[in-house]
Amino acid sequence: MEIRWNETPRKTWDQAMRRAAWPQGWAYGAALAREGRPVHRAAIVEDGETVGYAQFTGRRFLGRVHVSTCTRGPVWTADVGAATRREAYRALRQTIPLPWPRGVFMTPDADGAEDEPLRAARLRQVMSPYSTAILDLTTPDDDLLRAMQGKWRNRLRRAEDAAIKVTITAAKPGAYAWLLEEEAAQQRSRRYRTMPPAMVAAWQVQASAQEGVMLATATRGAEKLGSMLFLTHGAGALYHFGLASAAGRAVNAHNLLLWRMVKALRKKGVESLDLGGLDTVDHPGIARFKLGSGAKVKTLCGTWC
Repeated sequence: MEIRWNETPRKTWDQAMRRAAWPQGWAYGAALAREGRPVHRAAIVEDGETVGYAQFTGRRFLGRVHVSTCTRGPVWTADVGAATRREAYRALRQTIPLPWPRGVFMTPDADGAEDEPLRAARLRQVMSPYSTAILDLTTPDDDLLRAMQGKWRNRLRRAEDAAIKVTITAAKPGAYAWLLEEEAAQQRSRRYRTMPPAMVAAWQVQASAQEGVMLATATRGAEKLGSMLFLTHGAGALYHFGLASAAGRAVNAHNLLLWRMVKALRKKGVESLDLGGLDTVDHPGIARFKLGSGAKVKTLCGTWC
């Protein structure tokens, strides 16, 4: 097996990562690289054939320790067995072009069955499994509606009967800056941290012509009821953040916004919508909303080093 570091051209990478998770996209790495973060892209080659790709993004700790993480990767482009995956994990960790001291972390886009090849590669689990909610947009509308929980579907119907106008646009940074400012304020007030709000605009600068930011807004007359922000990448999309006013919550604006966005994304050729992580302890209401939409739970195998 051979690992070819930082040789893959963007066009090849974008084609291979069409169905990959957002953090494996070229634009994601390029946005972090512009901020001075080290980014390394690997092509995994076996018997002369490229069987997978993996993007690692890093940072420095204490000024000298190099830490690099492969989030939701590697992405396999061929049907490879456990022995090949085991060897790839070992080779990626050993050959990554980072000076010592260093730490190399991987969170494969796979369930707990991947534990065996990871352990065989002499990696150990350092973070517990992460769960996210996925909507399959190749599913017909009637089947999506049937998959919704009854209360969620009833709220959607009530929102459809209300005098709510939904606008969906391909948005530039100026159109959603206010939403990211609200997110930053909420992170400070609730003392939690997720992706830095500025990352969205930085990513959009690096995105390809087929990628971008979509903003869904619900209004009633001159009153803004709520907004939701989505990132499209290849055949996938990611729900990033949303806000609703008290009036918006009362008329279930987010149910309607999500449903209308599902239809808009499908028209763009998007096949899968990742609604993001499920936190049933600190944010149970958000988790219930995501699962109520009919999304399926995808639990990954955790982070390994």
